[in-house]
Amino acid sequence: MKLRVAAMLALLLAVPALGFCQKPVVLVDESHGQRFSFVKEGDLHLSGLGRIFTEAGFDLKILEGKVTPEKLSGAASFVSSGLFVTYDENERKALDEFMQNGGGVAFMSHVAPLFGPILKDMGLAAFVAPIIETKNVVGGQGTDFTVTDLADHPLNVGLKGFNVYGGWALFAAKESALVPVARTSGGAWLDLNKDGYYQEVEQMRVFNMVVAGTMGRGRYVVFGDDALFQNKFLIGDNQKLARNLALWLMPAARL
Repeated sequence: MKLRVAAMLALLLAVPALGFCQKPVVLVDESHGQRFSFVKEGDLHLSGLGRIFTEAGFDLKILEGKVTPEKLSGAASFVSSGLFVTYDENERKALDEFMQNGGGVAFMSHVAPLFGPILKDMGLAAFVAPIIETKNVVGGQGTDFTVTDLADHPLNVGLKGFNVYGGWALFAAKESALVPVARTSGGAWLDLNKDGYYQEVEQMRVFNMVVAGTMGRGRYVVFGDDALFQNKFLIGDNQKLARNLALWLMPAARL
């Protein structure tokens, strides 16, 4: 009898403990025209990144419909890669409040102007012309290159350089807590007329490819490219960067 009572007490004590072991949720947006999925296999999908999030300790959930405070309320972090439908004013307000209250956010840009409104809310902006590099070019195409100018930042731990495959330069549009995490070489330029040929007006200089910052009690990171985490390219330092991102988005990293 005593053994049975002891077993029941142990079970009762264990039940509330289970609640404290609940995994933090990373809410992934696939409801704004995204063409590449965190749950589908294939070279251009992001299932490998999804697995990295779960291996880091996240419970990965897919956003259905619009971004709302209610949907964000159960999440620790929010990730949006390659959206083709921009966020409306209410969605941006919800994301702003989410970060102000301690949430972590990661954006990967496919079409820079579509991220424009949410970036503006964060004090950021993206140039609307693609970057062309003249150094560390991958595969002979200036839009694909290795980023080696890396700041001393948790996202860059253990990295020598990572590859991007077509990207947009980022900058602070007003005073903000922006941290340049990764930058191009000084031989990069903006292809303003998109003809593939450099002209002096096209600003050959260093550009930000990855920036991070804080909003209230939360944090954000913006990547000027969304292809760098696709399954096809999720190798070497790109994979290490993805693992660093997952750890950086964990709630414990924001304490």
